[in-house]
Amino acid sequence: VLSFKQYTNIRLVKLLKELKTLKLTLFEDFEIYSQEAETFLKNHFNIKSLESYGIHNKETAEVAAGLLGYLKNTQSGHITNLKRIIQRKAEQTLQMDISTINNLEILKNIRTGEKEGSLLNVLDKTHTAFGGRLFKKWLLNPLVKKEQIQERLDLVEYFIHKEQLRINVEKLLRQTKDIERIISRITLHTENPKDVILLKDSLIKLIEIKEVLQEESEKEVKVKKILKNIKSKKLKELNNIIEKTLVEEPPTDPKQGSLIKKGVNQKLDSLKEEILGSQEWIAELETKEKAKTNIPSLKVRYNKVFGYYIEVSKSYAEKVPKEYLRKQTLVNAERYITAELKEHEEKVLKAEEEINDLEYEIFKKLITKIKEYVEPIQKSAREVAKLDILISFSNTAIENAYTKPKIHTGDSLEIIEGRHPVVEKAIENPFIPNSLTMDSQEKQVYILTGPNMAGKSVFARQIALIAILAQCGSYVPAKRASIGIIDKVFVRSGASDFISSGMSTFMVEMVETANILNNATTKSLIILDEVGRGTGTKDGIAIATAVAEYLIYNPENKHPKTLFATHYHELQSLEKEYPNKVTNIRMAVKEEKNKVIFLHKVVKGAANHSYGIEVAKLAGIPEKVIKRSKELLKNNFKEASVIKNKPFKQSNPLIEEIKKIN
Repeated sequence: VLSFKQYTNIRLVKLLKELKTLKLTLFEDFEIYSQEAETFLKNHFNIKSLESYGIHNKETAEVAAGLLGYLKNTQSGHITNLKRIIQRKAEQTLQMDISTINNLEILKNIRTGEKEGSLLNVLDKTHTAFGGRLFKKWLLNPLVKKEQIQERLDLVEYFIHKEQLRINVEKLLRQTKDIERIISRITLHTENPKDVILLKDSLIKLIEIKEVLQEESEKEVKVKKILKNIKSKKLKELNNIIEKTLVEEPPTDPKQGSLIKKGVNQKLDSLKEEILGSQEWIAELETKEKAKTNIPSLKVRYNKVFGYYIEVSKSYAEKVPKEYLRKQTLVNAERYITAELKEHEEKVLKAEEEINDLEYEIFKKLITKIKEYVEPIQKSAREVAKLDILISFSNTAIENAYTKPKIHTGDSLEIIEGRHPVVEKAIENPFIPNSLTMDSQEKQVYILTGPNMAGKSVFARQIALIAILAQCGSYVPAKRASIGIIDKVFVRSGASDFISSGMSTFMVEMVETANILNNATTKSLIILDEVGRGTGTKDGIAIATAVAEYLIYNPENKHPKTLFATHYHELQSLEKEYPNKVTNIRMAVKEEKNKVIFLHKVVKGAANHSYGIEVAKLAGIPEKVIKRSKELLKNNFKEASVIKNKPFKQSNPLIEEIKKIN
């Protein structure tokens, strides 16, 4: 959201538009709100000082006021549900750019853009809509404070050992509607009576969830914070108010009537009593008139145009009494009224209009009352959303044999028999686990080589995913894991997402690599997959080597943990040059009867063969192309001129037959 001054800044707008994930919006009144920022914010949040929300400078206040003003304008002033300001600072969570999120397939898979095949799809076993939304936020914003991470891990461990408690809570979670969305509709005045009933029913579920937790875990220190933040007293108050006011199955339209219970309003009850006799008279009229006239097809009906009327099919027109007054003629029927029917109709319709207006007024007062409870409802819902996620983590850990990681503030990372959480669920055969130990000293940079399809990318990404999961507060797919808290994760691989921006594949690769080199710290984790492949081989090797060397020794003295997957075997010489920093590892391959078997196992040492031709054969490349590739490789491309050597001559069927005879 930009002010007019910002939106007309050509350089700023051009820079922001290069960030594919941003949508720019002009808000012309931004300055009006930002100029009176302190007063506007204090009045809205009903506070004496902006320091209550950690706002200590004018610039932050202006931004907050401008954004709140934008929401006030776009939501027709209905922003009473916005109860606090939360500042998100980079150092408060593990940082990942959009390229890393996409490459790790955290929210969607790269191939189709769908949720299936993503980390979210494997892990998310939440039962509430608001729990599912918070789950995404947790995955995208892992924690960096040891105490917070440990608190989540301990709660996951607690729920793992409380099977019946999990089952009981999950049952209630499944019955809980989307409280956050309902509250949003109420604050935006787009609610209907059915929303209020759904809210009431869901409040009961939140209260029951707290009661179930209290029965099992009241003395458990880990759960006390959750219990404290579910405001059951306030929820019960509101539930009782709604219970006493609305009928259980109200209409969708609050102006339609029939939604307020008896005893809520004396005048309303009196009006309903007054018309009861007329309503009963009209209800019994059809039976009486059928008996009186001996017309079996006679019906008493109502519509908004004509009100109440008596309908008789034309075949019985001769039997219609003289006191019936014709109201309307249809193709097969006639519609009539009587003086007595008209008198009762006027009583009913006049009273019903007054009843409907009064019921709508009572409903709006109920909505106003609900708004007084928005804060405790939101706080309780947030806590239940966290509970939903923690139980989801517990179920995933049990189902997939995850283990509790050890979290520390050092810079080392140790993963023993780690597995890729998504790939292991997608394959039929058992996943081959692999181990890795990293730090910023002797095991800072790993050069990973091996053929395609051997599992380099899977292994590299699983290291990053395990670290991210651990800092989200989840158990991890490994036999054992010890994670030194990471501040940033960078994964550089592929450029498909940004080709449409007008940059070449290689330019995108270099821009992303520059971002890593400029922003990584000693506490960061970097996964570099095939850096330099987008240009000529010599240039690629030179750039890849220089990047690796810079990560080892640089002017800022930053030593991020780095896993460098590459087909450039020349990079393996870095181990000799920097033996205290660089380690060569490779994907193990077995050759058997002219076939290549990928073992998907990481072993120490350097690879000396890429097996590209063997992979091409597995991919279905024609045999003649495979054969020619082997010839060129054997002769070191001395016969590379395809035109001169004509390796793929077209055969003549007649000559081939003569050869067979000879």
